[in-house]
Amino acid sequence: VRQALPAGDYSVEGFESLIAVERKTLEDFVHSVIRDRERFKKELLKLADYLHPCIVVEASLPDVLLSRYPSGAHPNSVFGATVSICVDYCVPVFFCGDRQAARRFTEEFLVRAVMQQLSQRAIDMNQKSNSSQAKPRINEEWAAFLENEAAQMEQHDDSNPDLVMAMRIGADAIMKRGPFGGVD
Repeated sequence: VRQALPAGDYSVEGFESLIAVERKTLEDFVHSVIRDRERFKKELLKLADYLHPCIVVEASLPDVLLSRYPSGAHPNSVFGATVSICVDYCVPVFFCGDRQAARRFTEEFLVRAVMQQLSQRAIDMNQKSNSSQAKPRINEEWAAFLENEAAQMEQHDDSNPDLVMAMRIGADAIMKRGPFGGVD
């Protein structure tokens, strides 16, 4: 689903307030951290509130250090701004080499972040009940939730088939063994 996000360029439907990826070309990244610093700081403050934020740059760190961008900004300034983003805002910056690697990294980051969130939800649901009688009901609810999410994602042309498959496998595993390998 294409829609404006509170922060970043990419997220996953239903997780827009938890996961955000800002993807940039090297030229855009340099412009953002050097020339458009104040506006980009506002974006970084939004990203810093996310549980799983990151910035993905379609270039390598050597591209930065060798000044392979047209702006004329000193590589040390760009490098320092990158470190500042990581430390001051707790938003990791990943230099992925090229556009194709950045696209693949972005997809995998989103899948892993969603799976981590789904696992956390399963833990939270299981912690709500200490009785062994309630655990099968919780497992059924959790499996139904995963199956429903997978079905909703499949309805969109731009859904990630790997994520849909992982959710269905997770739902099946929960019904067979529970989210932690078995019911106590």
